[in-house]
Amino acid sequence: ISEEDKTSSSFQLPAKDWVWKLTEDEVLAVPIYHPMERTARRFQDLSLKDITQRISGFLKEQSIPAEYTLGRVSCISDNGTSDNCLVKFVIQLWKTAEGHYIVEVQRRQGCCLAMQTIRHELLEAIQSGLKSDDGRHPCPRTTCDIVQSLMEQQAHQLKKPEATTSCTAVALELAEQLLDSDRLDSQRLGLESLCSLTNPTQVLLCDVDQVSRSLLTEDSWQERLGHFFVAHKECDAQCVDFDTTLSFLALKVLTQAVESLSSSCGCEDNPKVALNLHNSFWSQVLRSLYHQVTTATQRP
Repeated sequence: ISEEDKTSSSFQLPAKDWVWKLTEDEVLAVPIYHPMERTARRFQDLSLKDITQRISGFLKEQSIPAEYTLGRVSCISDNGTSDNCLVKFVIQLWKTAEGHYIVEVQRRQGCCLAMQTIRHELLEAIQSGLKSDDGRHPCPRTTCDIVQSLMEQQAHQLKKPEATTSCTAVALELAEQLLDSDRLDSQRLGLESLCSLTNPTQVLLCDVDQVSRSLLTEDSWQERLGHFFVAHKECDAQCVDFDTTLSFLALKVLTQAVESLSSSCGCEDNPKVALNLHNSFWSQVLRSLYHQVTTATQRP
């Protein structure tokens, strides 16, 4: 088809019979410094005509709008869902020095799990030349659906709490296990969990009061939190930064717990709590605060 025919007002292309056609000269070679997608597939036993026809046939069969240019197709798919979750991707066709062809599918926007399924279906259609059994989109599931299925697969491995155990007690037990771990990321997750449990905007006030009382009065929790207020030892900068983050998270937990009890204590259902500021835990916290103030250039 010449460019003159394409621009002619009388020119009409039958959509049913149209296929993507390229010449050998219109397919670019792989650039030297191009970061090729790891999912790109090389086709050694297929001709250029077969590859382009199967690509356009797959997109037409799945009702995926596409814009065709030299060696490149820009596509938009609605992921087969009704929540306007668009998946934008590009199909790039390359030619190797050996005369083989590489099909590279790159996601530009949208659900990565949906893109994974679309890419797999497209590459299989190119390889086999077979059509799908129906004209629906290859990936009707959303990210939440896939995550839900993964949770259901792991449900039998989770130990369900007894009916008599409160959610607050279970949450505190999980946070306790995380803080007792040797991994810094687990300790951080445990402290972030306690930050949420002592935040009245995220959990019920009665649960915040229960957690705050446990953290401020129980010796086991004071000993567990006290590790994050120990003076830093000589180590690399990355370790110091991580320890500083844990220290500030622990301080945030204590601050929110004290604020929660100070606002709720005095009521009939919430008796006052006496804090012994002379014990080793609170002395350690005060020393850590003093250290932060006096070394503000390193730890603002």
